[in-house]
Amino acid sequence: MCRALLVKVVRGAIGLVVLIIAIPVLGFSQELLVIWPDIEQGACTLIVGPNGTGVLIDAGTLYSGAPDVPLVEWLQTFARSHRSFHLRYIIATHYHTDHICWIDDVIRAGLLDRDGVVYDRGGNYSERSIAFLAYKTAVRSYRKTISLGQTIGLDGASLQCLVAAGAVYGDGAISTTDENNLSLGFLLAYKDFQLWVGGDLGKEIEILAKDVIGDVDVYVMHHHGSKTSSSMPFLSALKPEITICQVGEKNPYGHPHELTIRSVFNTPDTDGDTTNGTPILILQNRGYYSGNNPRVYIADPDGPGGLPGTIELKTDGTSYTISAPGLSVPISLSTDRAEKAPETVTSTSESVPPATECTLSVILESVELVYNNHVGNDWYLEFFVNGQQVPVYQFGLPKVVWTTTFSEMTTITVKARVIEEDKYPDVGFAMKTFTVTCPSHSQAATLEVLVREDRGRYAGNTALWRFRIRVETSQ
Repeated sequence: MCRALLVKVVRGAIGLVVLIIAIPVLGFSQELLVIWPDIEQGACTLIVGPNGTGVLIDAGTLYSGAPDVPLVEWLQTFARSHRSFHLRYIIATHYHTDHICWIDDVIRAGLLDRDGVVYDRGGNYSERSIAFLAYKTAVRSYRKTISLGQTIGLDGASLQCLVAAGAVYGDGAISTTDENNLSLGFLLAYKDFQLWVGGDLGKEIEILAKDVIGDVDVYVMHHHGSKTSSSMPFLSALKPEITICQVGEKNPYGHPHELTIRSVFNTPDTDGDTTNGTPILILQNRGYYSGNNPRVYIADPDGPGGLPGTIELKTDGTSYTISAPGLSVPISLSTDRAEKAPETVTSTSESVPPATECTLSVILESVELVYNNHVGNDWYLEFFVNGQQVPVYQFGLPKVVWTTTFSEMTTITVKARVIEEDKYPDVGFAMKTFTVTCPSHSQAATLEVLVREDRGRYAGNTALWRFRIRVETSQ
């Protein structure tokens, strides 16, 4: 079904003030509301059903850093201004700090209903995590393990768990200990409107879940725009008109990844019409995006601090409107009504010669601590290639740590990150992008990672780690 991209008229500031004074406390009528507060590098989705019942999916920031929107205060203000709102459910998609670190604060503030429920996948988190221990303590009396296929009712809307702990509802499972792939995934539905949110799920689960989820209107991008998620087969099944990416302005991961953004725009949405303004990508913050695609919108107009980039979606089930400070006018679209079209196979009688294929190897040649001026000694060394974390070795080097195959020319990004773990972790990272060709190519580089002590008696002291790497291609 063809749909034109519509806009609504934005009222002037004076008219808005009058509206707030005249109607200080609001209800919800028959609209479903979804809000993504600007929490910088992390995840947080608030869903409010037509009767005011609230579901908070995740509430965290990287290393428990300060969000652009102080979450507890924001929820308290929201509750005061929406008389029928009450927070009935909290859901932790998985146990990484950037998804759970503020949940204990929300509960301590008394925002969750007394008979409220906190759903997660159950079990524990194997890695040392202060945030998880705080979460586990705070949710003890509310905590329940969600069942695969379980549906939460929201007065005409529904939130169904289709992915949990590596398993997909009605379509198999993978064996994994990867915390990202253990994420919960939910399909939100209200009349003809559908939205998918799935934490940090990766490609391994996406390939199983894609046909179970099916066509949606809005996709909350997995893993903050990482290259490890949002695969083309997954996007081709969901056909989202709007993709929303919660990403921080300053993040050490290179999010959102250029290839992920490219995948969004290389995937036709439901109507297949690439001239009507969709698909659209809304980034909460710019992060590492440096392009100028007119269909990429930045919700936060002025970066950390200042005016937050909180994104708000309202739907009556037949159309939906998305607004944010960085959007000059709200975006309004009708919902999908078309049936899922069968896949078509294009055949050709012409034979196409195979492209020359090469192997690309990333070699870690050496890792050394150059100096340490009272920063600490509890070091965590991490190394990433195209967003994928690979093991770091300090001994037995040089060693090939990552390989892939490609044809003609490709680009890879390598990043080294160093964390000195304490109450306020000190983090440094360095990154380099290589463009390599086939059949033969070799490049070397040195990544110097400076770690600075920001707090305490040693504030201002630094340490320097040096990663020497080489990139080689061969047939």
